[in-house]
Amino acid sequence: IKVTRATTLTMSSTNTLPLNMGEAKIGKTVSTTVNVDFNNTTYNQELTGTCTNTAFTIESRSMGEYGTNVPVTIKFSPATAGTHTGTVTLSMNGKPTSFEVTGTAQDKGRPAFTWNLSNVATNREYTGFFSTTNEDTDISFSSSDPSIANVVDGTLVTYDKEGSATITVTQAGNDDWHAETESYTITVKRPQNHLPLEITE
Repeated sequence: IKVTRATTLTMSSTNTLPLNMGEAKIGKTVSTTVNVDFNNTTYNQELTGTCTNTAFTIESRSMGEYGTNVPVTIKFSPATAGTHTGTVTLSMNGKPTSFEVTGTAQDKGRPAFTWNLSNVATNREYTGFFSTTNEDTDISFSSSDPSIANVVDGTLVTYDKEGSATITVTQAGNDDWHAETESYTITVKRPQNHLPLEITE
């Protein structure tokens, strides 16, 4: 008598379903595993998976002849903020099994810029003229007219010339912060107590 063993694939009773992937920042990935029980007609059958929500992906793996509580890796890589849900379908040798999955995506922070500038005068140096809520990434400054004002080593420097200049700040992003750019226009004037030089013959 020839006995043919059919392929079976089921979710293990050790799983907590629906699967909650927890929280992930946009642009980052969190992963966890679910366990499956299976029997194969032959060795080395490949287990694959898909999800109705592309924020969730499944790592394919080769399976042996049979097993219980065999881990399968699920990844959550959100591109948009909010709650993500989907249906994961695992399949091996034409036999599927499905479960629901959910995860919450947190948006990156957006830095808030503060310009501490007023009554900007010629020939001055202004420290602490700018602050940001993002203390983690690099900042660079540029000036539309460096002959009037420019940022040198983090200090706003004005020169012996009146006029307007636009200072632009660019702050890099990372896994926790969005990159941000902002401009601020200053008007540089001579101090009110500045008296013109009188020349007499």
